[in-house]
Amino acid sequence: MDRTVAIAFTWTILAGLATAIGSAIGVLARRTNTRSLSVGLGFSAGAMIFAAFGDLFPTAESGLVASLGEEPGTLAAGALLVVGML
Repeated sequence: MDRTVAIAFTWTILAGLATAIGSAIGVLARRTNTRSLSVGLGFSAGAMIFAAFGDLFPTAESGLVASLGEEPGTLAAGALLVVGML
């Protein structure tokens, strides 16, 4: 198996497990508690967003480095990531 395929498969499994753990917390709560449901769903959403950014960020950074140079491209990629989180 190609290394990149193995890495992608590993991240997919980890993101799926995080989603399952987050949803299990919400489902298995003994009483109806919107706070625990919110925490569980927030955890699973955060894991999925992390997986998406982990896949997209290196490609975006390499494109900006190719266009702007090493240091400005890296700084621009980091700054745009932070702006995107706001």
